[in-house]
Amino acid sequence: MPLYEHLKNHPFTLGMTEAMLRKLTSFAHETTFEPEEVVFRARDGSRQFCLITAGSFRVELGTPVYAVLIQSLGAGEVFGWSTLLDFRYRFFQVRSQERSRVICLDGARLAEVCARDPKLAALVYRGVAQVAGRRILAIELRLAEFCGAKSQAVAAHEIDPPASSSAA
Repeated sequence: MPLYEHLKNHPFTLGMTEAMLRKLTSFAHETTFEPEEVVFRARDGSRQFCLITAGSFRVELGTPVYAVLIQSLGAGEVFGWSTLLDFRYRFFQVRSQERSRVICLDGARLAEVCARDPKLAALVYRGVAQVAGRRILAIELRLAEFCGAKSQAVAAHEIDPPASSSAA
């Protein structure tokens, strides 16, 4: 499937016009990750915004000694949203769980395009806010587990995006 079609069919791009999708396609590329491959580590430079098209990834709080699973991500979701903020680094480590494919968008180019196109910026940053909110909830639930919350109580708070979400 051509790159444009992958972008068009990704939940994060829901509501984007053909012109917006063509802009994104102009600085996008597909990448494949092998099982257990570290995509990036916390504090790495923040350069790519990635849309998952196949496979799965783990968002981890990692140190040289251990990695704590914060959230699992699958096709239709995104990672690397910190590249669109003024931060110069990533907050978490991301590792592939299986052979996986993503569409990578150059973060600096995406920020430039958004600065020139307020409608695209509204869609992108709304999606990023939803992703960040789900990540915060995932951290909250993981901390509750560490503090002794009952597993049933933690499981009752689903952290996956609702089916109708426009951004993964």
